[in-house]
Amino acid sequence: SGKVVLNTGTAVIEVGAATPVQEVPTGLVNGSNQTYTLANTPTANAAVILWVDSGIQIQGTDYTIVGSTITMTVAPATGQGLYAFYTK
Repeated sequence: SGKVVLNTGTAVIEVGAATPVQEVPTGLVNGSNQTYTLANTPTANAAVILWVDSGIQIQGTDYTIVGSTITMTVAPATGQGLYAFYTK
């Protein structure tokens, strides 16, 4: 219990009993792969923040997520950083 704050530098997620997670999703970042997997399934109705290089991606526009699988609309280029912030 208690409040946990996850600060991404641009956005802040405040959660109660849920556990905040910051991770690099699995999957090749090679300019053609569009599918990535999180280590956990995010909490129902929780915000998932996906960050590619220096920008937040918009869910429903830049990516979709079903369970723990992320599908990008456009594959990140080789060498770009891909990070996910969510609660589990």
